[in-house]
Amino acid sequence: MRSVLPRLLLVVPALLLLGGPARVEACPFCSASGQTMTQELNLSSVILYGKLKNPMRGADDLYGDGTTELEIAEVVKPHDIVKGRTKVTLSRYIPVLDKNANDNYLIFCDVYKGKIDPFRGEPVGKDETLLKYVKGLIKHKDDKPGERLKFFFEFLDGTDPVIRGDAYREFAYADYKDLVDVYKQLPADKIAAWLADPRMKTEPGRLGLYGSMLGHASKDPEKHGKQLRAIIEDAETYGGIGIDGVIAGYLVLQPKEAYELILDITKDSKRPFKQRYPVLKALRFFVDQKRLDVVSQKQVTAAILPLFEDKDMADLCIEDLRRWKWWGPTAEVLAVYDKHEKPIVRRAVIRYALSNPSEECKKFIAAERKRNNELVDEIVEWMKYEDSPTTGTGTGSTKTPTPKK
Repeated sequence: MRSVLPRLLLVVPALLLLGGPARVEACPFCSASGQTMTQELNLSSVILYGKLKNPMRGADDLYGDGTTELEIAEVVKPHDIVKGRTKVTLSRYIPVLDKNANDNYLIFCDVYKGKIDPFRGEPVGKDETLLKYVKGLIKHKDDKPGERLKFFFEFLDGTDPVIRGDAYREFAYADYKDLVDVYKQLPADKIAAWLADPRMKTEPGRLGLYGSMLGHASKDPEKHGKQLRAIIEDAETYGGIGIDGVIAGYLVLQPKEAYELILDITKDSKRPFKQRYPVLKALRFFVDQKRLDVVSQKQVTAAILPLFEDKDMADLCIEDLRRWKWWGPTAEVLAVYDKHEKPIVRRAVIRYALSNPSEECKKFIAAERKRNNELVDEIVEWMKYEDSPTTGTGTGSTKTPTPKK
């Protein structure tokens, strides 16, 4: 029986050392967290491959305290501290549950005060796929982003969960401009097969990535557009997760048909939130990425306005319009104030009006100050804080305001 306990014991100290798992928002359609192996490769002083033996607890019997020997089969990332050595002692107690197992381990280590300090360990099967993968990381680590992503694509649907997850994180953390260039070179039918896999319903975090990927890669809009549309229409089956990426892919692949579907969804209040909210997220993505060549400002605005009727989405739409400084639908935004009594929606309207330089909004704020000047002042203070150089994108006070009850 393979023991995975050593891997767990090594990962925890690493997270403590690095301040916890990293979260990068490069791909809004993905749900990935944690370090990639490439990041850990760069943090490592030495990477060793071999068999663990003779684990010894420390005198105080603390978690991880103690030593474990490693018989070195290969030095994957060299360091002078292991030069010419066939065995090293790791400054960590790593229990070996099955002493007769033939598993070797990849050990990522730092070197601190002349000692080898392991922070991640992974069991490697007899086929040594993980070893080959890490060697590939080293080989491609200095390649251009696009070339590296093509390497990771080959492992996205592998059988080893560690490798499969790491390849996914590399795509999740990549810049959109690099992804677009790579997507065009990928085999669309292979991606379509991944999307058709029943696993997409149990791990929908990949749905958004593959949906966006297929939309950019496909040379057959009718065939693959039909597949993407079917997923969007069945959004609730996937829990709504990743549907924004599928919508984005559909918009790239069949702009006219996709936009018509978007309007159908936003105008139909009976459509589930798990279908309507992903539409907003997909539209938001193209605006934020400055891809108004895919869907224009006029189209985005027209698709968003019907969502003002939804008390659970109106504030999200209004805040996006404020952030983009789109003042065209000012009248429609101000009309929402009396339409919804929900505080969060009314606050969004006030924020929009405070940011909007139009005379119409100045009059609205003046009237609102007469009704509730304290509320307006509170929102102003929060906006200064959010837009300060240390917390946001603008300028203003760096002091955190205390909300009034």
